[in-house]
Amino acid sequence: MGTIAVLAVLVGIVALIVRNMIRSRKNGKSLPCGCDCGHCGGKCGH
Repeated sequence: MGTIAVLAVLVGIVALIVRNMIRSRKNGKSLPCGCDCGHCGGKCGH
């Protein structure tokens, strides 16, 4: 029973992280870029 509870918590945390990444991407924030236009050459739109 404890294993199932830990698994449920981990799945919830991963789901929140993925949701945050998707929202950031939709708002124009690129995770690999980091909003450093010198790094990505301005391809991320900033």
